[in-house]
Amino acid sequence: MKLKRKWTMGIIATVSVLILAACGGESTPTSPIAPRADLVSPTVAAQPATSAPTTASEAPVAATATSAPPVQETATVSSDDSSRFIWEISTVDDNGSKPSLAVNSAGVPHIAFMLEAMPGFVKHALLGDAGWDITTIAEGYFYGPLDIELDRAGDPGISWHNHDAENEAYAQLVDGEWVVQDVDHPGHDGWDNNVVLGLKGRPHTVSIDPKQFGSRSGIEYAFYHGDSWTVKEVGSGPIAYEFGTAIALDMSYNPQLAWYDDTAKELRYAVKSGDSWEISTVDSEGDVGRYPALVIDNNNNAYISYYEMMSNTSGYIKVAKWSGEAWTTERVDKLDNLVVGFTGARKTSSIVLDFEQNSIVAYSDESVINLA
Repeated sequence: MKLKRKWTMGIIATVSVLILAACGGESTPTSPIAPRADLVSPTVAAQPATSAPTTASEAPVAATATSAPPVQETATVSSDDSSRFIWEISTVDDNGSKPSLAVNSAGVPHIAFMLEAMPGFVKHALLGDAGWDITTIAEGYFYGPLDIELDRAGDPGISWHNHDAENEAYAQLVDGEWVVQDVDHPGHDGWDNNVVLGLKGRPHTVSIDPKQFGSRSGIEYAFYHGDSWTVKEVGSGPIAYEFGTAIALDMSYNPQLAWYDDTAKELRYAVKSGDSWEISTVDSEGDVGRYPALVIDNNNNAYISYYEMMSNTSGYIKVAKWSGEAWTTERVDKLDNLVVGFTGARKTSSIVLDFEQNSIVAYSDESVINLA
């Protein structure tokens, strides 16, 4: 939900860089694209739990449906997709990886990126009139992926895994200065984290305390109260890192989560209800659920894009939608050159909704970048 209404060609350029670097991205089709008939395979799974409203002070930063106005065309549309646009590419930095992008209401991009090394760094880049203004937020032994969101004032918050502290780390820009916090919790946790900000700019995060380090906690949810963090185990049981997580706030301001259960090889989904979590299975047909991305529509219905693994190098991008009564799932497209695992893809797809609540999915493997 990081796309905003005011797009420029400079923003398009930024997105293109991130797509190439991160195996993911978000764009907008100039016309509807019909699903391939040979890939559609609706299924129905268990109903997710409903949740009670919490305080309105923790409203989502932006509407849960992301607007995506058409980008400017610079060439006549033809059967050759490469002729649709002219991409303007700029170099943000000559060092770093795993970028995460957020765009403010004025169309200005913020990019968080990192170097996974000893020592490494987390940096923030802001596009200005004179080019990219880059700030080093922290230095140490860190792991991605990392995630960036903007609050209503346009100030960024960034989360990542601090391998030195064996915790999640969170940085917020406050009065022009970066404040870095340690999200402390027992275990070597904070892996594969994602963040969403509430109305007051307070972060909600999801991450993994992985079984690779002997933990049975699995998925963890963290919330910042303004002076301290609360970290809660969701109840997933042992989960491995490297397969990603997803978080969104629904219209009642409650967090919803998605992740891959690497033991059952299923896509899981959780809704916070009071002080507890209600977990359901979204898809269990085959080896499904890696690298989920989650968005909530205006009716509190969840859409999740994710990966169905068929072999060590191929599989399908799928989308699951909650109708209010049941999950429906369908294959979107097949990928034939994907490297999975610790050194491979951490995010194969990204999903947003347009004004009419239609889903738009960007996805990639090692050789193609597609939009559906």
